[in-house]
Amino acid sequence: MDLCSNGTLTLAALGRPFSLGMLYDCRNDHLIPGLTLWDEEALRRDIITTDEPFTDFKVITSDSTADKYSVLNVNGSLKASCLAGLVKVEGSAQYLKDVKESQNQARVTLCYTTTKKNTQLYMNHLGQEHIKYKEMFSQGKATHVVTGILYGANAFFVFDREVSSDEDRKDIEGNFKVKLNSVLNVSIGGESALDMKNSSKTETEKFSCRFHGDVLLDNNPVSFQDAVDTYKTLPQKVGEGVPVQVNLLPLKALDPTAAQMVRQISGSLVDQWQTALEDLSELEMRCNDAMRSKPVKYFKEIDAKVKTFKKLCFTEHLKTTLADLLPSIRGGEKEERVLSDFLKKQREFRFNSNILSECMDRIEREINVVDRFLRMITEDYSQTCSTKIVTSKKELDKEVLNPKVKRVVCFTFTSLGCEDPILSALNSQSSENTQALVPVKPDLTRWYHSDNIFDDIDKQAGLFKDFAEANKEDTQTRFLLASIPNKEQEGASIYLYENGSKRNEHLEPPSKPEKPRACDRTHNSVTLELLPPDRGAHDVIHYLIEYCIDEKDGWSSEKTSESDAAYTVSGLLPSTEYKFKYRAVCSAGLGPDSEVSNIIRTLPSCPPGKPEIKAYSSELM
Repeated sequence: MDLCSNGTLTLAALGRPFSLGMLYDCRNDHLIPGLTLWDEEALRRDIITTDEPFTDFKVITSDSTADKYSVLNVNGSLKASCLAGLVKVEGSAQYLKDVKESQNQARVTLCYTTTKKNTQLYMNHLGQEHIKYKEMFSQGKATHVVTGILYGANAFFVFDREVSSDEDRKDIEGNFKVKLNSVLNVSIGGESALDMKNSSKTETEKFSCRFHGDVLLDNNPVSFQDAVDTYKTLPQKVGEGVPVQVNLLPLKALDPTAAQMVRQISGSLVDQWQTALEDLSELEMRCNDAMRSKPVKYFKEIDAKVKTFKKLCFTEHLKTTLADLLPSIRGGEKEERVLSDFLKKQREFRFNSNILSECMDRIEREINVVDRFLRMITEDYSQTCSTKIVTSKKELDKEVLNPKVKRVVCFTFTSLGCEDPILSALNSQSSENTQALVPVKPDLTRWYHSDNIFDDIDKQAGLFKDFAEANKEDTQTRFLLASIPNKEQEGASIYLYENGSKRNEHLEPPSKPEKPRACDRTHNSVTLELLPPDRGAHDVIHYLIEYCIDEKDGWSSEKTSESDAAYTVSGLLPSTEYKFKYRAVCSAGLGPDSEVSNIIRTLPSCPPGKPEIKAYSSELM
C-alpha cells in the first residue's frame, strides 16, 4: 500500500466486498458498509470502465509468509493489519492462512491470476458541490473513499504430500514443479497433450490438493488431476471477476475536517514482526512433528513439555495487543515507538527465536533419545516376543498385581519428568527476567545430553532386550516398558517385581557369555570352561548347559549346581562330535545363549591293540 501526499492509496482487496463510493478506515483497515458520500443513482451513472485483460500463472515451492503476501500484492501497512488479524480475508486470500503443519511436508503451489476490467469514478464526483452526505466527514468513522476498483480473480492450488525420512523434500518439490509446469504450459482451455508415464502419474497421485480462489466451483479439487481439470475451466468460471485491487482517496482531500491516517507503520518494523511470526511458525511445525512421535504418544511427561512449548508459540494475545495499537498509532494518538518497544520486549523474552529454538532443541533431543530405545526394545524382536508399553501408574499396577503373573521385568525411564528451567521460565506468566533465559550450550548435566548416561542406558536396553527374548516362553513373566520418576537412578533402570511387590530397582540381567571351550575330554565326557558374563555376573545362580550331536535333532541340557568356572558333561558317546552352548541363570530368569562352541570330539572308548606281523604270501598279491 503506497501513500502519496493528498493522493490515493492502492491496496489489495483480499476477497472483501468493495464497491465504488464505499467508505474505508485505513486506521484499522475496515470497510464501512452502508455509508457513502454520494447517492446510489449517481454512483451507478458516473463510472468509467476500461478493459484490463491479463492472465498469468506461476508455480512456487516457497511457503514463507513473505512470499505469500508478495504474490497477493500485500505490503506495508495492510500487511501489518493482516499480521495483527485486523483484516478478515476471504476467497483466494484464505491462502494466507494455509500454512504447512510439518517439516516433513512437501508443498508446491500453483498461483493463477487474471484481471478483467477497471472501474473509476468520474473526477467531477470529487468536488464538494457533488457530495450529498457531507455529515460523513464530521463523524470520523472513515479516512478514505473507494474511487477505483480493478476486477479479476486469483486462485491458488496448494499441493501437499508427506515426505518420509529417506526422501529429499526439495527434490520432490522440484520434480513436481517440473511436471506441473509441463501440464500447464499447454494453452488454458485446451486439452493437455502431455502423456505422463506411469511412474510420473504415481508420483503426482501422492499429492493432495487444496483450493483457495475467487471463483465458485461445483466441487473443489482434491487431487492433481482434479486441479488440472479445474484449472482449464477457470476462464469460464471467472466471469467479470471480483475486486482484486482498489484505489482509495483520503477524505482529507475533500474536506480538511475529515479523519485521517496520520502515520503508517514503517516497513522495517513490519518486516521484523513478520520474521518473528515466521520463526514461531517454524517452531510450531517442529512441535507438530514432535506430537506425532511415539515418545509423546506413550509418555505424559514428554507430552506435557511439547504442549507447554506449543502454547508458547500461540500468537493470539500478541495479535490482540497489536490490533489495539495499530489504529491508535495510525490515528496519531500514540507514537510508533510504543509498538516498537512492545515488539522488542516480546522478542527479547517470550518470542526470542534463539531461546525458543534452544528450548525446542532440548525437547527434540529427549524425544529422539527415548525413541531410539523404544525402537531398540520393541521393534527389533522376533515376532513371538513382545514388550508392552504402559502409559500410566494405573496400567502398571494392573500388570504387576496380576495374580497369573509371577514376575514383571520393566525397563523404566526414570528422568522424563525432569523440569527444563528455560521452558519453565518461558511458561511463567509473571516472569519477565530475560537474564535467566540467555541461550546456552546444550546442558551436559541433562540425562539426554550425558554421554555416560546414554552409554549406560544403551547397555541396559541391550540386556533387557536379550533377556526378554531368552524368556519369551515363560508365561509367568511379563516384560514392560514404563516411565517412573526416580532421582536415584538417572536416565533409565530395569525394575523387577515379584508376586506384586517391587524387589529390585536396578536389576542387571546376565549378558551373553563367551563361547564355551573344552578344558578336558574323555571317551564319555567333556569338561567345559564357563566364563562369567560381562554384565550381571553377581546375580548368576547357576548355568544351563546345552549340547547336541546334530542341531536338527534338538539339544539336551544340564544345569550346574552353582556358578562354577567349569563343568563336566558326562554320559557322552565315544569318538563322537558334539556342539555346546550355555547361558547364565539369575533369579529373574534365563540369560541369552552363548555362541555355539567349535566341534568337540570325545576320545575313543579304548586305545588300539598291539600291531601283528604276518608272513608275506604271494597269494595276497
